[in-house]
Amino acid sequence: IDAQAVSKRVTGKALDRAAFFRLAYQLTDAVRFLHAKGLVHGNLNADSVMMTASAQIRIAGLNLHNLLTRPDGISTQFQQKGSDPRSVAYMPPDQITGQRVDPRTDVYSLGVVMYEMSTGRLPHLGTNAGDLAKAIVGGNPMSPKAARTCAAVVGESLPEGLADGAARGRPAARINSSASG
Repeated sequence: IDAQAVSKRVTGKALDRAAFFRLAYQLTDAVRFLHAKGLVHGNLNADSVMMTASAQIRIAGLNLHNLLTRPDGISTQFQQKGSDPRSVAYMPPDQITGQRVDPRTDVYSLGVVMYEMSTGRLPHLGTNAGDLAKAIVGGNPMSPKAARTCAAVVGESLPEGLADGAARGRPAARINSSASG
């Protein structure tokens, strides 16, 4: 793909409002499409969200494991593992603790990517993967409004509950799927 990872565009600075919304809508539509097809990305992050020169979103890193079905008809599950803090930063608490990956996994990760695009930083901080995992499992992220002054404009412009609802720690409190809504 002739594109640049969104992570390269948001290193320490938020996207401008127009760019944020252009990318956020495309990204939400792409994840909605995956969920409508019964697929879960399971490893969505700012490194796997690519932007072409014409500002079109492409999602990389869809694991073919997510397309497989076991002989008993139950879908297999993909569990992102690793000690890289950048990978852990986008994982919801349920994925960190080894629970089943489902569309809410992508919704949480989508919320983290949008948080990063709108504030220029990740919602949870830690010096290593373990500290970051503890921060994600143990608490709620800093409000985007508190993280960056102009994030207040972005946060107020998002559909009701999207930013907060996507990044909630408990799966039951999280929006069920990007396809619902």
